Amino acid sequence: MSEDGWDLHAPFGFAEHLLATIERHHGQFAAHAGAEGRSSALFPTAAAAIAAACELQRCVATKQPEGAPGARVRMAIHTGGAPAQVADRCDQLALLAHGGQILVSEAGGLAAQDGMPAGTSLTPLGNHRLRDLQSTESVWQVVQAGLPAAFPPLRSLDWLPHNLPAALTSFVGRQPEMAELRRLLSLTRMLTVTGPGGSGKTRLALQAGAALLDRFPDGVWLVELADVTDPALVVRSATAVLGLPDEGGIPLLATLTGYLRSRRLLLILDNCEHLPDACAQLVSSLLVNCPHVRILASSREPLGAPGETAWLLPTLAVPDQGQLPPPEQLLGYSAIGLFVERARAVLPAFALTTANAAALVQICHRLDGVPLAIELAAARVRALAVEQIAARLDDRFSLLTRGSRLALPRQRTLRGAIDWSYDLLSDSERVVWRRLAIFTGGFELGAAESVCAGESVPSDAVFELIAQLVDKSLVVSEPKGQRRRYRLLESIHHYGLERLSEAGEAELLRLRHRAWCLSLAEQAEPQLVGPEQSTWLERLEQEHENLRAALQGSLAAGEVAEAYRLASALWRFWYVHGHFWEGREWLGRLLRLEGIPAEPAFRARALNGAGVLAYTQGDFTAAKEHYEASLATWRQLGDTRGIAQVLNNLGVVARVQGDYGSARPLLQEAVALNRLLGNQQWESWNLNNLGNVALDEGDFGATLALNHEALSIQQSNGDSWGEAMSLEGVGDAHAGRGDNAAASAAYAESLAIRRRLGDRRGIAGALAGLGEMLLWQDQPGLARQCLTEALQVRRSLGDRSGLALLLESFAKLAAAEGMMGRALELAGAAEAVRSTLGAPCPPSRVRDLERWLDGARRALGAAGAEAVAAGGRLALVEALALTVWTVPTGAGPARATGTAVAGAAVGSGAPQAAAAVALPAHLSGREKEILGLLAGGLTAREIGQRLHLSHRTVEKHEENLRAKLGVGNRATLVVWAVRQGLTGP
Repeated sequence: MSEDGWDLHAPFGFAEHLLATIERHHGQFAAHAGAEGRSSALFPTAAAAIAAACELQRCVATKQPEGAPGARVRMAIHTGGAPAQVADRCDQLALLAHGGQILVSEAGGLAAQDGMPAGTSLTPLGNHRLRDLQSTESVWQVVQAGLPAAFPPLRSLDWLPHNLPAALTSFVGRQPEMAELRRLLSLTRMLTVTGPGGSGKTRLALQAGAALLDRFPDGVWLVELADVTDPALVVRSATAVLGLPDEGGIPLLATLTGYLRSRRLLLILDNCEHLPDACAQLVSSLLVNCPHVRILASSREPLGAPGETAWLLPTLAVPDQGQLPPPEQLLGYSAIGLFVERARAVLPAFALTTANAAALVQICHRLDGVPLAIELAAARVRALAVEQIAARLDDRFSLLTRGSRLALPRQRTLRGAIDWSYDLLSDSERVVWRRLAIFTGGFELGAAESVCAGESVPSDAVFELIAQLVDKSLVVSEPKGQRRRYRLLESIHHYGLERLSEAGEAELLRLRHRAWCLSLAEQAEPQLVGPEQSTWLERLEQEHENLRAALQGSLAAGEVAEAYRLASALWRFWYVHGHFWEGREWLGRLLRLEGIPAEPAFRARALNGAGVLAYTQGDFTAAKEHYEASLATWRQLGDTRGIAQVLNNLGVVARVQGDYGSARPLLQEAVALNRLLGNQQWESWNLNNLGNVALDEGDFGATLALNHEALSIQQSNGDSWGEAMSLEGVGDAHAGRGDNAAASAAYAESLAIRRRLGDRRGIAGALAGLGEMLLWQDQPGLARQCLTEALQVRRSLGDRSGLALLLESFAKLAAAEGMMGRALELAGAAEAVRSTLGAPCPPSRVRDLERWLDGARRALGAAGAEAVAAGGRLALVEALALTVWTVPTGAGPARATGTAVAGAAVGSGAPQAAAAVALPAHLSGREKEILGLLAGGLTAREIGQRLHLSHRTVEKHEENLRAKLGVGNRATLVVWAVRQGLTGP
């Protein structure tokens, strides 16, 4: 079955007739992102589409309000290809038509020969060039009695005044950019499209000119300036395009303005960056003297002309590498669509598949969505697999060299495009560009001034030079909170590094960059446990790529002392933000070095940090070894503060291994030392850990008292991280005592702080606590959402001890939902993980878990014991797969019984229901509406369809909601919405 589309400009009040007619002819209305004022529908046959179009044209003619203008609806029909391609071709055909006219493509006409309505025929109108600047189409007109048959010539490119060149390749994507360009040109008479070399400025300007031909009765005229080197020839180039004579003594500018004074046209000035002053003078004169002329310029920087609007052309859309959609959805991203189309031009059999999708997305990411670079990469698929192209992008200037021989020289290779920009710069701009390339992952102004100044570039000149590079589209400027952050596109970055090496400055800049990174890390280190810890953690996260580069460079250069200083200052950041694997790798590389002296205190700190990161991943043997080595060094140095820290950490390891007899005295000694030192912060953390020992032993009163004592200290010192830890301990104590409401409140408060700090491990812990409380409140669906998010975080961190805890939580969830065998399997898997780690389940948690599992053990008997054993034989990845299941039909009574038994066991009586809370007043009406749909389980795309919004607009609303409500992701937002009593659509 073919899919046939038609397209129209619908007058006011026509929508109901449109939808009824589509349905009557078995069509389907389709959302379409084409030009404004158009709608599309898909029909089972071309004949059905023609019948619907004729009926609609008669409806337009007979049902318009009295006194309304004549028929203004134009329609087009095409068949063949994917729906989006059909709709796009209908867009192009409809632009040829006049009001009241129905056009059919050759493919549509041939398909409709059998089955057309009686009295309907097709009249050939010849071949016509479409507005895509590439296609020529054989066009037919639908003729039917009662409909107009005589129309002026079609409005094809062959009949309209212009000099736009034919395009040799298709125009892919860019619908949002086309719409924005059209909007801007309706608001300003002078628009300059800016962007780096190869970003597609020229192609977009030409496509826009073709699409706007109807607005300009005197035409759209392209003035190509790429080969013009003399500023005096700019005006002459414009007069030559318009065919104006050189009249001797009359200045050419006067001739040009005289000719254009009364004309309505669009002048496209292409490639202006090397002639900005001459172009600005021409534009200024035309704007003053020619009121009906509009100007569209393309340049790598604004021209600076009076009345100019500058618009930076975005790079092509690329999907998130971490969450790839299926291949068929990937084609909806313009960067991916461009690569695939250009690849098929050189290798027709090329296909986007599940196997090559990740590599293709990596290519488009690393090429920053720049069209020229993507086209050059796609041209290599004849010789290289997509994976090979991705692997060779570090040598991109050698790889990306196969552009069209018909293109301008600078557009044939990626290097040529960037060389052109470099050659147009001043000496100082070139120096700053190449020095900025030492940064990885972006930079702020202060960092650039610190690293790039000197040797011909004074510090106070750096900002102005960066601003000039921003204007020239060579540096990207982005808002980050209250500050601006800058970065180089990856190809610009690679080019700058090459130039830095050629200038002999690479080593000098590396040392300056390392010095800046070390200063930042050591400035941040004490702040990571102070009242400004959230700000400093975020700043280190922003600079993480720079810090990595500095560490790597120091190790490669044998600068061990500096590497120790940097790594020992960063370990707490790695710990709080969940970079466990990476932190262990950096510290491990340092600690494995032999025969190279390191300052003992820095080595002791590095050993302690390595121990903390090993502990968080359940590697208690390595943690204990690192702590003991660190303690020995601190004792040799007589450093009481260091001794107290490591005693605390050894106590934590002893506690998790169930050795409470060793844990308590270690922690008590740490408390005494920190009190002697007046180190309240560490004292409060010691108290937290003593509270955990009491929790494991079931002394919930002591747990509550110790955490409240710690909380008081932390709040007075502004220690948010410690406060979150104490609140979680308070929640654990309340949960143990059966006060579910108080426990939930404490966990929720801890979660909010953890999210603010970006403490991923802490986020998982608070979510797990909330999830278990939701089970006690007979809300297993919400509990699953909390536990699932916690599981994803723990898994990404490699936190095996945390995963064991979550397997136990999911065992409780399975019991609550009547999945008794699954519950025991999960409990067996958790026990096996704990056994491997040497971290037995604490007595108080054993008692709590058995309250949920006792019914399952009694109900299943020997089969239950086998389920536990089967779970214990699973690998961890297999055990985690058990956390996903569907509740069987009829499981409701078992779930209710299980929950009631669990509730009674802790003396809490009937399960507690979540209280409905009024929505905050600061939410807009639209945000409240979206919250309701989220509660109903709708996706962003489904919500957009329901509310007639784009899915990106819905995602923006969701982002605003998360910011206003202080939640970190969509899953938690959904949980929040449901807990407020929202039930969806």
